[in-house]
Amino acid sequence: MDGIASLAVLERLCREIVETLFPLPKGVRLLGVFLSNLSDVTSAAGRQLPLGF
Repeated sequence: MDGIASLAVLERLCREIVETLFPLPKGVRLLGVFLSNLSDVTSAAGRQLPLGF
């Protein structure tokens, strides 16, 4: 899968995903999108933070 080219594309994709949930059966105060793994996976390979205990 190719990366997301711009912030505008990311915003559009998030809006489209969230809109698939409507209408909601119950009211909500906050509805959001969580992003993870935004860095290049190949450059982070083999790096892990040590546990401090």
